[in-house]
Amino acid sequence: MRRRTYLTASLAAAVGLAGCEGVLDETDQTGQSDEQTPEDDGDPRLELAEEFVFAALAGDDDTATTLLHPDSPLRDIDFENQELDDASIEESEVVDESGDTATVRLAVQFVVDGNERDNELGLELRRSNRVWTVWDTVQLADDGPEYVPQVSFEITHNSDDGTLTITHEAGDTVVASNLFVYGDGLARTGSWEELGGSASGQSGGEPAVTAGDRVTVGAASEYSVQVLWESGQDSATLASESGSVGEETAGLRIGALVNLSGPVAGYGPQVTNGLFSGLAYKAGTAPPAWDGPGEYELTVGEWPVRVLVRDIEADPSRARAAARSLVTDEDVDVLVGGGTGATAMAVRELAEQSRVPFVVCPATTADLTGGSCSEFVFRTTATSAMTARASAQYVVEETGLEQVALVGNDYAWGREWVSNCRETLTAGNVDVVSEEFVRLGNNSWDRPLEAAESAGADAIISGLVPSAQASFLRAFLAAGSDAQFLSTFWTAAGLDGVESVLEETLGSNFTAQDVREANVGPFVTRYHWNQFDNRVNDWFVNAHTDIYGTVPDTFGGSAFTAGSALVQAIEQQGQSTSEAVVDGLSGMTVEDTPKGPGGYSFQAFNNQARSDVTVAPVVPASRSDWQAAIQPGTPLARVAGSDATLPPSAVDCSLR
Repeated sequence: MRRRTYLTASLAAAVGLAGCEGVLDETDQTGQSDEQTPEDDGDPRLELAEEFVFAALAGDDDTATTLLHPDSPLRDIDFENQELDDASIEESEVVDESGDTATVRLAVQFVVDGNERDNELGLELRRSNRVWTVWDTVQLADDGPEYVPQVSFEITHNSDDGTLTITHEAGDTVVASNLFVYGDGLARTGSWEELGGSASGQSGGEPAVTAGDRVTVGAASEYSVQVLWESGQDSATLASESGSVGEETAGLRIGALVNLSGPVAGYGPQVTNGLFSGLAYKAGTAPPAWDGPGEYELTVGEWPVRVLVRDIEADPSRARAAARSLVTDEDVDVLVGGGTGATAMAVRELAEQSRVPFVVCPATTADLTGGSCSEFVFRTTATSAMTARASAQYVVEETGLEQVALVGNDYAWGREWVSNCRETLTAGNVDVVSEEFVRLGNNSWDRPLEAAESAGADAIISGLVPSAQASFLRAFLAAGSDAQFLSTFWTAAGLDGVESVLEETLGSNFTAQDVREANVGPFVTRYHWNQFDNRVNDWFVNAHTDIYGTVPDTFGGSAFTAGSALVQAIEQQGQSTSEAVVDGLSGMTVEDTPKGPGGYSFQAFNNQARSDVTVAPVVPASRSDWQAAIQPGTPLARVAGSDATLPPSAVDCSLR
């Protein structure tokens, strides 16, 4: 059993202190009197400050935001319920004032898991339209009780050797002689130094415990433990845990966050089916049937694996709440899925805060591993940048096309796609003669078609969502353009529109040659069941069809790989902890994948999985268990993952 202690970080975020010089992170204390002066009674500034703090701690976002200045930097904060046992404001006073600004000190006491913690907050208030409002947090002067360190510890019980390891994960450096470990069911208790804990830092010339330092003690299967800081007359509990560790708690616990309802409900089954298939392949058994949110169990070798499926409905708030519950209440070792780009970004924040690895699929926005990256965030899905670069690489290497027009949807994903396509074409000496962006829901395609024709484009490549792709194709065919139309294969449901347009234009019995003569295709595909010929993919297609009634869809391959990679990680590390999963996935080449042995490799600099993608003609469907009337044909080209994936120079972050 493991419980992650990150209350300090959560509370800091709730009162707007995360990432700034907030009093819960680096606060000095004030030396003002412990008693309010009579003239402070009923002061509207104190009432405002107290109401704001209570609203922030309770997660009352509406109230907290209402109390903020219109231009306050705290408006970017999401106020979340801290789930405290109790909280009270022991003192509050105005410690500084000048015209339309004032500073309020609040002595806040909160209780969590029965342990009291005292902190002082400083809030700067400003008038707005003659009304006092909260502007920001401030650092207070140093004159009072010693500052309590703010530290995140992870407490891990190893049932194999009967030990308990306490690891400093993040936060302040703490003098080792001020740290103590107490509890029941422990072989030894006492100071961090007496217990032989590491102290690699320095503070005031003394050995100090900093991130990465740890102490290990013997522990029974039933135990309780507290990490205390003591200095002079001051003390505080920095972390605590109690638990009973039995056989039932061993193994890997996976939290699957998927869209089973809402606007992209079709993606959830693809991810869940693929994840179960990847785990089952490593277990040498058939994938389990499942019937919605719930807990499902497999045994992989000697490892019990539990998958807790949650429906996040493509809603960032719901995704964040589900992820938090899985981490804090269910103690999962890893999160998988995340849904769309927006929901995945919401889960990413929680994963980083709790230091739980998050394997993303099917979100395709490059930003998760391109514009930003994290040691705890991994992705198996081919990104929009990869499909754009693959389309362009095909044009450069496999065709004689010299002048290309680009069209994309006018939002972040479409612009990201066009930018990467343009960059690859230009590097390959292919001229990009026009670029057009159209808003979502657009029904008029005259401008991009006229721009391409007037510029003499040999081909038009589209970075369009499925509905826009079909709408543009209708206009393209109606215009009788001599240019070639290249695009992307979406999921079976996403291909419905293209299929309908081809039937309208070419007739219900159209052939692959009819499509080719209409200058439609080829399209790039992240993964489809018939694009890779190897034993793992054969098993995947057959097992998936037997259990789930269809061949795997677009995002099934990346989800299969996520399951396979997780098993490989815990087998190699010999542990199923979050830390072991992160260590195992970092830089991993995944052995068993639907794209062949070693078909996916996590790039060390951003944790994006590099994998090959294919380019294939658009042909009528050849089997009834593929739920669309068109499909990718025999691949015309395979673009190596090293050519499709963003290189280090194109990524705005680096982990290694």
